[in-house]
Formats: sequence, structure tokens, C-alpha cells
Amino acid sequence: MGERSRVPHKDSDFNTYINSTNTALNTGAPVGAERLGLSPTEHTQWVDYLNNWNLLYAQYSNPATRTQPITQAKNQLKADFAEFTRPLLKRIEGSPNLTLDDRGTFNLPEPDTTPTARGPILEIPSGNFKILGGGRLEVRARRTTDATRASIHPLADAVELKYFIADERGTEPSPSGTESDPDTFPHSQISSKALFVINFSAPQQGKRIVAAMRWLNLTNPANNSGWSDLFSTIIA
Repeated sequence: MGERSRVPHKDSDFNTYINSTNTALNTGAPVGAERLGLSPTEHTQWVDYLNNWNLLYAQYSNPATRTQPITQAKNQLKADFAEFTRPLLKRIEGSPNLTLDDRGTFNLPEPDTTPTARGPILEIPSGNFKILGGGRLEVRARRTTDATRASIHPLADAVELKYFIADERGTEPSPSGTESDPDTFPHSQISSKALFVINFSAPQQGKRIVAAMRWLNLTNPANNSGWSDLFSTIIA
């Protein structure tokens, strides 16, 4: 969307930001992640980024363990985290539970009091998977007016993928209710890009993923689009 990232780029500032935001998400009653509208999966992903960063940053900060691959991995993690948090920070910024302390911690400005007119998103996206191998799937969202390339609807902030993995039991049950209703699917992935990659573990490979997607207005969910038709593939 061409907006400035709320996540600092300088290593020392990024280190402070990812650690302080993680503390804010894990404290309080209810904890900050729940209070500010993050799902358990998103909260876990945020913590995973922190743990990986702390490991890489410690190796990078020590001249004895700093290598070119460590430097590249550190820089890639910062870029990935900034992209991961972009739609989440928009949601947090719109939370009625946001406090002044939260604004400082998450680097969120005071809201613009001039409303931006954005109506309902009437167009439904078209989605598909591309198998990349190693449990990696490329997800592509397209507009019906331009089905030749991946693109985000101009009224949308992001695209949401809801999915379940067929025939898994225990940790990944099939959704409750009808298997044709995306609102019942247990997994959600939100991206501000129309082309993104999701990774699956070895036990999930060889199983079928069933999914649907929709356009999101993160500041006014009432204007989200409807769900797309279901699409699926085998995780490989």
C-alpha cells in the first residue's frame, strides 16, 4: 500500500522493538495478544520470530560467530517480520482496546480524524495453489477483472486464506460444521501481498489442503468481501 513500516530497520532499534512488542503481547489479563485481537496462531508466529531473532542477533553480535550466512539470515528475518506484522499492526491500530502505551510500544501514530470513505468490497477473489516442493505452497490471489496476475483489490488492505487439511486427526481436526463453510476452517493466513508462501511440516505432506480466500478491510471488517470458491491441492 506504499506506507511506511512501523518496524524499525536499524538492528538495535529492531531488537528493542521485537522484544518490547513481544512483552506487551504476553502480559496482562487478558494477555495483550488476545486484548488486541491477534489469533493464537498469529501470537505464536510473533513469538517464533522473536526466538529466531534473538538467536541470530546473538550470533551476529559476536565477531567470533558472525558469518555472511548469519548476516543474510538476520536481514531476511527483519524483512519477513516487517511484512508479517504489517496487516496485524493495522488490526491492532483499529482495536478499541488500544492504549497510549500500546501506541508507543508498537510505533502506531494517533489516528487520522479525517475518515477515509471505503465502501464494501463487492468483488470476490480467485485463489489457487502452486506446489513448490518440500511442503511449501505458493498462494496466489487474483481479481476477477485481471485474472492474469496476482493483485490486491484497491479497497482491500490484505487477503485472508482460511483452510483445513483433510483426513488429519488430533492436532488438525476437520472443521466443525460443514466442510464447505470457510468460517469454520481452523487455520487462517493473512497477507498484504497477493502472492505468498506457506510452509507445512513433514506429517502434513501428502495430505489435501482445502481453502478459500477473501479480501480484508482491516479497519472496517464489515466491508470485507465474500469468500471465494473452494480450491485445493495435495501438499508435497
